[in-house]
Amino acid sequence: MDLRALNQFLEASQKGSFVAAAKSCGVSQSAISKSIERLERELDVPLFVRGRGGAKLTVYGQALVQRAALMLEEADAARRDLRNMRTGTIGEVRIGAGLGFAYDMVPGVIAAFQRERPGVEIAVEVRPTSQLIEMLRLGEIDFALGTVFDSFVQPKEIQAELVARSSDIIAVRSDHPLLQTRVTLESLSLYPWVSALGMSPLRERLSKPYTDRGIKQPKISVATDSPTLVKSMIRMGGYVAFAGEEFIRFELVAGEISIIQMDEFDLTRTHWIFKRRRAVRSDTAAALETALREALKVLP
Repeated sequence: MDLRALNQFLEASQKGSFVAAAKSCGVSQSAISKSIERLERELDVPLFVRGRGGAKLTVYGQALVQRAALMLEEADAARRDLRNMRTGTIGEVRIGAGLGFAYDMVPGVIAAFQRERPGVEIAVEVRPTSQLIEMLRLGEIDFALGTVFDSFVQPKEIQAELVARSSDIIAVRSDHPLLQTRVTLESLSLYPWVSALGMSPLRERLSKPYTDRGIKQPKISVATDSPTLVKSMIRMGGYVAFAGEEFIRFELVAGEISIIQMDEFDLTRTHWIFKRRRAVRSDTAAALETALREALKVLP
């Protein structure tokens, strides 16, 4: 149904005259007449009774008035919504974030973003980087933030951009015996370690300096991919772990956890933004990516 014809029909119903409706709509009387005639043919009912005194609504015309007004209101609302989606003030964005990002950086960026765009709904998938890349490849998310310790196999349909670097730290409880002595690889191996499940890059980085020097490997007492559990085990006392500073920042400030400084381990992490090549994204998604990118520039 032609929205312009509906608008002209409403004008004619309110004015009671095709002449007055034509003047209000800025068209000729014949244009109004033809528009309403087409509408009557489409609906197969007469909408007006024409006469010298003007145009009066039929029972069918009276029934159409309210529905036509609602249709025009919905059309206007649709235009506003689409315009707002294009300008990034409403809509939905689906992103993926690694554990470190979700724990520390992403919440603050989302809160600031939604203060400016309260109508935007943001869905966040928190998973390991490999799973996020697969979700992105399948089109389930708009983009992803991930951390990579070593080289990775990049699917050809995925675009990966290196945006920041950071380092993990060696963390222990603040009353750990290691803090009272000069720390060596040998002394580190005397205490139980918390490390990632399986032969992950972190495990490989833990074992490498020992393998290179022919020194006995430290014992992995707890294997987990949960940063929360890693932090809890450190706080139990006695345990040593590699940890992202973002996970234990509050405990460091509170003096509950301390850092052991050593140069023998390579703890560098690279942070990437992953996108699907040739994917069409909304302006809202692009704006959120820009906000996250700016936050990554000041990553510790």
